[in-house]
Amino acid sequence: MLRISGCVLVIAAGTMFGWLRLDGLRQRYRALAAFAEALRRGSAELGTSLTPTGELMAMLAEGSNPWVSRFFASVRDDLAARGAPCFPECWQAAVDGCGILEPPERQALSALATALGQYGAEETCAALDRCARQLETAGEEVRRRMPDAARLCLGISLTVSALLAIVLL
Repeated sequence: MLRISGCVLVIAAGTMFGWLRLDGLRQRYRALAAFAEALRRGSAELGTSLTPTGELMAMLAEGSNPWVSRFFASVRDDLAARGAPCFPECWQAAVDGCGILEPPERQALSALATALGQYGAEETCAALDRCARQLETAGEEVRRRMPDAARLCLGISLTVSALLAIVLL
């Protein structure tokens, strides 16, 4: 009986690991899509209204994915505390603190630190749109990997189950 209980726990742990991995991919996909959407909104707002950087960060912090809201709220709060000349440092601190992003996505967002608030509206909008496209591409890659990850988790669970059944019989 103890053997069977142990086997069930091993199978449950493997299944839970796979489920958490797949859920992490889903969250990452949603966050990347939300970041891209927020950057596009920021580009549109900047292109039409020439909104100041601090106000733009406050606007983008409202009503979005939790990762995105936290990111822009962090930039907004840090910018309010330090002042406009420190925007690149405020932006980079928020990028470094965003744990859901992988290095290529962080690099794409980091590149915006020099464009936001430093150049004219046209160049800044182009940089925002370019970064949004990079994040959308990364998000699509994550979305393409999700079915493979689900099949892999299912396969591992079934394999472990079969091996444990063989051992027990």
